[in-house]
Amino acid sequence: MSSQPQATRQDRVEVLARFLAAAARTDDEVALFELLVRDVSEAIGAACMIYQAVGDSSELDVVALAGYDPLQERRLRAMFGAQRWRSGEGIAGLAFERDEIVRRSYLDEAARLAYLTALPEDRRAAMVELDLRAMIAVPLRLRDR
Repeated sequence: MSSQPQATRQDRVEVLARFLAAAARTDDEVALFELLVRDVSEAIGAACMIYQAVGDSSELDVVALAGYDPLQERRLRAMFGAQRWRSGEGIAGLAFERDEIVRRSYLDEAARLAYLTALPEDRRAAMVELDLRAMIAVPLRLRDR
């Protein structure tokens, strides 16, 4: 059984309310993304990252990330903070390429190994170390407000 917290409906509503209130007060996108990943990570007890397309290219940079505990967050920053992903690569790149939500659950070892095998070697090692078992990627097409 996981010791990570599970988000209740009230938790989700509070995360959304804090984010919307902050969005109404600032145009600082990065600060909003940081607030969102921190709140989501705390509410669901899991890591949260936001990637952003680099200009008009098919590459993605991490612009905000949070772990459910300080150790996980340090590992995430070390492994993914400076890495650029490409369209179609990993779950974030797949969501970006397809422009649709992508969910993956690797609770069974065969599915997890198939996913890991498809990753480039450097990213595979990072994913093994983090031992992530479920992921969701949501493409957000943000335009000027």
